[in-house]
This record gives sequence, C-alpha cells and structure tokens, in this order.
Amino acid sequence: MKIRAQYIAPITTTFIMPMFGMCVAPIALGQGSRPGTVIGATSMIDDAPGKSKAGSELEHSKLKIPAAPIVQSSADRIKLAVQMAQELMKAMKFPESLAKLAELDSVSDKSTSDNYLIERTRVAVASSAGDQTLLNRSLEAVIATGQAPANERTEFAELLARNYFNQKNFPKAITWSMRYFSEGGTEVGIRRALVLSYYLNNDYARATQEVSADIQAEEKAGIKPSEEQLRVLISSAQKLDDKVAYATALEKYAAYYPKVK
Repeated sequence: MKIRAQYIAPITTTFIMPMFGMCVAPIALGQGSRPGTVIGATSMIDDAPGKSKAGSELEHSKLKIPAAPIVQSSADRIKLAVQMAQELMKAMKFPESLAKLAELDSVSDKSTSDNYLIERTRVAVASSAGDQTLLNRSLEAVIATGQAPANERTEFAELLARNYFNQKNFPKAITWSMRYFSEGGTEVGIRRALVLSYYLNNDYARATQEVSADIQAEEKAGIKPSEEQLRVLISSAQKLDDKVAYATALEKYAAYYPKVK
C-alpha cells in the first residue's frame, strides 16, 4: 500500500510584516527654551561671552548632530531573513534558502510566533526541495509551536502519517495517524494505514482489535469489507496462534470472496 505524498504550498508573503523600525531618540527641551532649540552644546555656544548673534548662528550651522542609529530587533531580523529565504526558494536556490533560515537557529530570544514563521517557511522549502527527512522534522516543529491553525495541524499530521508509513517508520506512522484523528481527521486511507502499521510493527493483538472494529462498522453499514482487511484479520490470528479466531476469519473471507470454480 503506497500512500501518495502531498505538496506543501510555500508560505505567502502575507506572513511578512513591514521591516525595520527606526528608533529615534527625542530631543529634550529645557525650561523656557524655544521649540526647535537643541539643549546641550549649542546652548553653551549661544551663551558664550563675546559672541554676536550672527556668530552664534554661524556656529549653529557648523554643528553636526549625529544621526540616531537604526535599531533592529530580533523580530525584524527574523522577518527579513524569512523574506530572503522565500525569495531564494522562488529562485530554486534551496540550499541557500535553508542556509538563510539556519542562521536564525542561534537567535536566543525567538517567540513562539517567530518559531512558527521560521519552521513554516522551512516546511515549504523542504517540500519544494524534496528533502523528506527535513520536511518531516519541520512539520513536527510547526505543530510543536502551538501556533499552527487547526486546519493546518490536521493537514500536517496527515502528511506526517503518510510520509512515515511510506518510509516504513511504523511507530511514527502510528503516532501521527492517532494525532490526525485527534485533530478531527476522517480520511479512510489514514485509518487503514494505522491498522497496517500496527500489523507491520508486529502488534498483532492491536491490529486484530482495530481491523475487527472497522469490519464490524462496515458490516453494520452494509459495506463489504476489503480483502486487505480480512487478510490482516486472518494473518494476525495466525501470528497470535489463535486457532478459533483464525477459523472465524477464514470463514468470513470465504463468505465475502468465494473462489470461482
């Protein structure tokens, strides 16, 4: 059973906020000073003895007030780096895009929203680059931030369940299939992947329990169980050396799929 993988759309630029705020220190005014008068060194020049008004104005014109520095917060740095990573991704420069995001891993004061933005972007890049290992890790990281919306948590849990099943990592396939259903997922293919994961992970008792529940629900709804389900039931009973269950499963299989003579 091969489960089709999905493509993750890149994060849109709507996540990106305006860059670079400028922090300009206010100019303090002394008591009785006129609006626009700079208090400090210039007032000392104004008050110096022997200075005419014209001389004072000339000194004012020569005075150089240093520009206030641009203060870039961690949030600004992160948004800028993410924006650059997106542009590199669009240009198909995936290693460079991932390297730009990796620069942010050392930022110590990231918020959960920052982590979500970084990892969500990394999901898009990894998906575009076809890096399944990084994609899985980033999908898990996105969900772990607690910032992903409900529909995205469901979508990503489903994708993780599919990826891990296809990669034959059945313990993780079980974990993320269960998470998918806890998030409200209802995809039948994930349910069958869950049952098969129990079986392929040698948990035959749980596989029997789960596939039996599915078969009973389908029979109650007038739906014919699949051959795959019945074979899992038969094989699990055989692995458990449960002769009664094995015989019952064989009878059920023969009733639904009789051999044509």
